[in-house]
Amino acid sequence: MGIMAELGSAMALVCIIGLAAIIAGLGLHRIIGWCIEGSISGAACILIAGIYAGAIISAIIARTMVMAITILILIALISILIPILSGKMDRASLKSLNDEKICRYREAIEANPENLAARSMLAKTLHSDGRLDEAIEVMEELVRRTPNDYIEAGFLKKLTKERDERNSLRRHSNKGA
Repeated sequence: MGIMAELGSAMALVCIIGLAAIIAGLGLHRIIGWCIEGSISGAACILIAGIYAGAIISAIIARTMVMAITILILIALISILIPILSGKMDRASLKSLNDEKICRYREAIEANPENLAARSMLAKTLHSDGRLDEAIEVMEELVRRTPNDYIEAGFLKKLTKERDERNSLRRHSNKGA
């Protein structure tokens, strides 16, 4: 009976080690991705990996099963929070990328006011960045320069409809306040 109990305890330990490694691996995967993208420094990546390793080792050498499970729960919670943080970092990164694109498109238009492709991309980037009114201004100028381009005219119509809906919602929310 003693051998079976030890074997069961060893199997539980192996399961805990495997589970901890899998859970930590999910979070570490995203953290390493941030490091590669340049969102966090290599030192921060190493520090976080060290914390995960310490947590896994703590789960392995825990004196009781309750302590090991508690550590696993903490690792899991951290791994759940990482994607939430990841989404915020990705949005900030996209905003920065959009700002850079907008600057480049404006420079291209300044260098050549007839650069219709740059105007179109500027409007689309402004729209994706949430700058609807600016996007409409750029599209109005583009449609004025290319009156027979029905695709761009359709996009302008979509943007103005979106603006009208936004303004309508604002008016309704102001009436309720």
